[in-house]
Amino acid sequence: MKSIKFVPELTEQQMVNLKALENGDWPGRVRKRAEAILLSGRGYTIDEIGAITGFHRNTVSRWLDQWSERGIDGILEREGRGRKHSLSEDEEKQVMEWIEENPRSANQAVGRIEASLGKIVSPDTVRRLLKRKGKVWKRMRASLADRRDEEEFRQCQQELAEHIEAAAAGEIDLRYLDESGFGRTPYIPYAWQDRGAACPCPAATGRGSTCWGCTR
Repeated sequence: MKSIKFVPELTEQQMVNLKALENGDWPGRVRKRAEAILLSGRGYTIDEIGAITGFHRNTVSRWLDQWSERGIDGILEREGRGRKHSLSEDEEKQVMEWIEENPRSANQAVGRIEASLGKIVSPDTVRRLLKRKGKVWKRMRASLADRRDEEEFRQCQQELAEHIEAAAAGEIDLRYLDESGFGRTPYIPYAWQDRGAACPCPAATGRGSTCWGCTR
């Protein structure tokens, strides 16, 4: 008995992208793949899709697997030795500039690629590009550096150094006091950052509760 296979339920955006591939100026095999995915999403079996597209059921089954594993990348996968990049060198440079403008969203770059470059790529394609360019997805460091008075900050650093020296000499009992804020809205921003470098972000402000802690 032959197994029945369908692609996962398609989102509205996926259907829009697939119809653009099916009806656009793409190689015939790409258009057939897009057509097959759309038919599967509408409930057509592999054998029915094979009869409509004119391809063997094993080929159709492989298309469905490629879609399930890689999304749009599976549809655009090219034949031949090695997998070619979806974007040219200049286009990749443009994408990296967009990411620098908004490092917290690779998905936004996908929309800009389609709107500005006329190409349909998946978020995974953008993520692979970012990793290839040395970017990593990691937590940002909250910072108040953009709000502080540099002269006052340096003066406090000097005073702290003097206090530490006095405490080491037994002249004073030095204790450290700090505050911590709590709120109902979590704030743990992540962004694409250069490997080994920290990308600071403005500290969040808003309503919440604050407690104090003291230690030696």
